[in-house]
Amino acid sequence: MSGNDSYFEHLQKCYNQLRRSRLVKQSPVVSDDSLQHFARILNSALPRAGVAEEELVDRFVKAQYFWNPRGYIRGLHPNRDNKNMRKDARCCVLLTIGLEIVREFELERVVHLNWNKDTREYEVVSLIDAANPPDPKTFHAEQRAARAERNNNRKRRPTDEAVPEADTPEPEETNEKKSWGDSPTN
Repeated sequence: MSGNDSYFEHLQKCYNQLRRSRLVKQSPVVSDDSLQHFARILNSALPRAGVAEEELVDRFVKAQYFWNPRGYIRGLHPNRDNKNMRKDARCCVLLTIGLEIVREFELERVVHLNWNKDTREYEVVSLIDAANPPDPKTFHAEQRAARAERNNNRKRRPTDEAVPEADTPEPEETNEKKSWGDSPTN
């Protein structure tokens, strides 16, 4: 990170480098060199210990993410619902968890990110068998189809349907007046 850049600008640069990396551009073709390159850029985006601005941004993003993970990730992507969202905010995904980073770069079924607690860095592990790689022409179509099926199978809350009533019988109404001292069973 150069001296004049803010941490957010540094995150944006790392995000853009990852977006243009060989691992993302050439997936599912995976080489050790592309894995190391991806890991090096990803780990350079992590906040440095003792730098207040970086630690503050990291804590803020993590607090927002863990409060509502699905809503936070959805909010990072400009769409018809949040047209005013800045496109450069997508870089904040680098401060969430490995699974979200893998999903952001569409590397599911290609790599796995392991968090090493001792070094406090990510390790990028290939999920592709080097001896028998998948066909790049059909791999991404299959991946998109699997993602669409997973989204369609997700249980959604009914919106227009009436809530089913409970099977308990309703109490019988009486015209008797009750005083404060009467029990509800009388």
